[in-house]
Amino acid sequence: MGHAEKNSEEQASIRADSVDAQSTHRRGGWNVVLLMLFCCLALGMVLKLQSGMSRRIGRPGNDQLSQLRAMAVAVSNYVDGNQRILPPAALADSEGRPLHSWRTLLLPLLDERERFEQVDLAQPWDSSRNKTALRQGCPETYRSFSSPVGNPRYTSIFAVTGEETVFPPDGPISMDDIMHADGLSTMLMFTEAHDLKVEWAEPRDIPFNLLNATPAELNGRGPSTAASDRGVFVLFCDGHVATLSPDTNPAVLRALATWNGGEAVSPEEF
Repeated sequence: MGHAEKNSEEQASIRADSVDAQSTHRRGGWNVVLLMLFCCLALGMVLKLQSGMSRRIGRPGNDQLSQLRAMAVAVSNYVDGNQRILPPAALADSEGRPLHSWRTLLLPLLDERERFEQVDLAQPWDSSRNKTALRQGCPETYRSFSSPVGNPRYTSIFAVTGEETVFPPDGPISMDDIMHADGLSTMLMFTEAHDLKVEWAEPRDIPFNLLNATPAELNGRGPSTAASDRGVFVLFCDGHVATLSPDTNPAVLRALATWNGGEAVSPEEF
């Protein structure tokens, strides 16, 4: 074989090897691209599934915080329009019989004006006249996403009522009175409570005398939660939201619920 022919065959062999190498490289590149595409699709499916699960469980903590903050704004607006007076625990008739809950009175301040305008305040909450407006499902603001599904009209947000609370039976009190007594930042306004089986429009809340146990022991009676990963959400009179430990001392609960008792309560106690 001549020298020229030998060089020609070697060059042809080199070109073939180069083509094979390029082909192999391209196949390897496509394999990487396909692998990356598969990973992206798998990640997308996982994120979509997690998003759907988040929507189904309602993100209890974040949603409950938002709801209580909305209630704080609603109460602030109510107070500003009513000479600094809080809403009554219940709107009563001339004979003192409770007709409507504070929850109904706050409806127009919680984007529920249309429902509120259907209410006849002169008639009891459970009268036939008020069935359309008040026997509907509970507004989301008054529901805890940690509570198991039950009667759609049940609420899980309550006031504590009693002589020494901010919701006394003989009429509403002033935010200024609270501020100049025990102070707004340690005065409990509303609390989460689980399994009390109270319809949201019903003028019934948590009597002060039931605060005789820890939140862990008050399920179905007082401040409590169905959530296992946090404490009980509460809203204070200054508008801030906090959680009560399930083991909060009953004496601390009572101190938080009384506005003129002179008790000094620190956040570390609850």
